[in-house]
Amino acid sequence: MELKTLVQGKDELDVDEVNEFIESCSDTRLVLVHCSVRDEKTSERYFKELINEVDTPFLGVKVDGTATQEGFVQDAFVYGVLSGDFEVEVFTEEINYDNLDETAENIAGRLQGWELCITYSANYLTDCMKLDYILRRVQEKNPKTQIAGGVSAPKPIVTTKQGISEEAIVYALIKGIETEFYMDSGFQLDENSDLEFQITKADELHIYEINNKPAVDEYCRIQHIRPYMLNKIMALTKKQNAMDMLKKILDINEVLYEACLRTGTLLLGAETRDKLVEPLFVFEVNKNNTQKSHIIIQTYKPKGTILKRGNTTKNKQLKVYDRLRKKHKKPKALIINSCVIRELWMNFDFKALEEKTKKILCPFMTSFLYGEYGTQIPYKRRETNLLNGGTIKALVFK
Repeated sequence: MELKTLVQGKDELDVDEVNEFIESCSDTRLVLVHCSVRDEKTSERYFKELINEVDTPFLGVKVDGTATQEGFVQDAFVYGVLSGDFEVEVFTEEINYDNLDETAENIAGRLQGWELCITYSANYLTDCMKLDYILRRVQEKNPKTQIAGGVSAPKPIVTTKQGISEEAIVYALIKGIETEFYMDSGFQLDENSDLEFQITKADELHIYEINNKPAVDEYCRIQHIRPYMLNKIMALTKKQNAMDMLKKILDINEVLYEACLRTGTLLLGAETRDKLVEPLFVFEVNKNNTQKSHIIIQTYKPKGTILKRGNTTKNKQLKVYDRLRKKHKKPKALIINSCVIRELWMNFDFKALEEKTKKILCPFMTSFLYGEYGTQIPYKRRETNLLNGGTIKALVFK
């Protein structure tokens, strides 16, 4: 298997160049298209050009930015061409939010007998727990199929040759490639803090109680913020320029930036089954008289989960790439899906990111998405999340 990449800035978009690049790669089977162009009309118009003019099967997704051997880019299209002697089939499945089990069944039935599933989803952050619900059931029925992918940046869209979708999961099923899966996190639990909180009532889509108290009240008390204000701040994550806005806030006032940053993240973290620390991301709190009070987070945290104070730094976030290089010394290629929230603790210092990633000696793509998914196989427990936040998940081609 070979991976070759092409980068086109927003003002350099040229479908003829894309076709020439694809044709220059022998035995091309699949193209991954990662778009970080901020202007919605430009990105969607160009995706339509690719659909009409590119014959090779492809998966397209909105991302916040991508690093390759050429460096880190935003406001660009990046193409990863996968070539070699392997089989590929591409599918689109619309997400039925009224029947998550049906969506899971439709996807799971197609994965049987396939070794690898590269996949992207179009959904807002408040629906990530529903996506995780689907993926865990798909993986449970196909415990030996490696699933790897991520959630589209806003405005969420995914594409294949069949068209553009705003509420769908697109995926490429592959046979004949040898891969390994790698997951890491630059977060730690604060060993100097004796504060501890426990989820005492939850289902797969909501948290109802923390420390046997209503979750909304307890979480907002911990964060020192009113529910209304938390929802207003977290609503910014739905905006396409959310990361750009935070960068401007950082330039204007570091204290205000820290306040926004810590409202929904970092203060609390939990250890995953892989012994990695994942920060708790709360995207919405719901407290009214018509339904039960609850909070919505990014990934499933079952009853009994222990939450503690967490911490990280820019250097800790960057060191995940060093550990990846040391563990996998001679891969053929890497596709690295990285949580966009990690940008915040890099202080948007992508020069430092480039310095780390240019030490990777094989072709690679590392893109920042709004959730990254995949887990070690064979999959053994439905409680093991496929979707996580604040981590990197790498598909290592051997």
